[in-house]
Amino acid sequence: MITETKQIATETKQLEISKKKEFIFEINAALMRKVVNSLTCFQDECIFSITADGIFFLQVCPAHVSMVKMLLSKQDMIRYPYENDMEFGVDLESLSKFLSKSMYSNEQVLVMFFEENKTHLNQGDYRETSSTLKIEDFNRPKFPTIHKNGEFDIFPLREFIYGVEFTSEISDHTVLKLMKDTRHLFLISEWEDVRRHFDVSGNMVGSVVCEGNPKRPDHVRTIIPSEYLLYLFKNLPSEENAKIFIDNDYPIRIEQNFGKASTVTYLCAPRIESED
Repeated sequence: MITETKQIATETKQLEISKKKEFIFEINAALMRKVVNSLTCFQDECIFSITADGIFFLQVCPAHVSMVKMLLSKQDMIRYPYENDMEFGVDLESLSKFLSKSMYSNEQVLVMFFEENKTHLNQGDYRETSSTLKIEDFNRPKFPTIHKNGEFDIFPLREFIYGVEFTSEISDHTVLKLMKDTRHLFLISEWEDVRRHFDVSGNMVGSVVCEGNPKRPDHVRTIIPSEYLLYLFKNLPSEENAKIFIDNDYPIRIEQNFGKASTVTYLCAPRIESED
């Protein structure tokens, strides 16, 4: 009887250990630094959602004008021993400061170990332990479904950025206008008697889709706040290509791949106007 009781107690303890909410992964520190930089422009805190495909992130800016959705693929991890889905709240500001200091380490591998109440960081001689944030305190934004009557690839993205910078100098908003027949993309801004016009069509590669609609049958058009758009661009690799989706009075959607299989998608809400 005593033996059976000990056996039951041992099995119960093993079951409790197996149910512990903890996860450890290893990643190149430079890659993690890029990920954190892309997320901190939205909020200082974030949920790390551990999934079978990798770590999923979803952030929205305080003004609810822009969003980011990112998958840090398991293929871009050095070690990713996934067993089941978990979520951990992370202080991005603290993580960013650690990565800024540890970039001087000879060790290039970052080890992140999550416990239910603690987050442990280890990169060579640099180590830090902080509290894991309560996920109950986080808002849960929904990533909207975006109409895609206009879509195109830009290579490199910096040419598109140049156009937004050029048009934003005289206006707070930039008009994106994709023509159906000519497949030309124009960035336009106006202020009083000044009108700026930037044609980025020469950098459009791959397929270009422009369906138009009854409201504007010959083109797709949206108006985006330049400041927020440029803020997003600060965190995108300008030398890489990007896929961009636009539709009349819908958010602009910018997609990029990075690493081996990771993806990031940015949204920026438009200014709604009923007339051209």
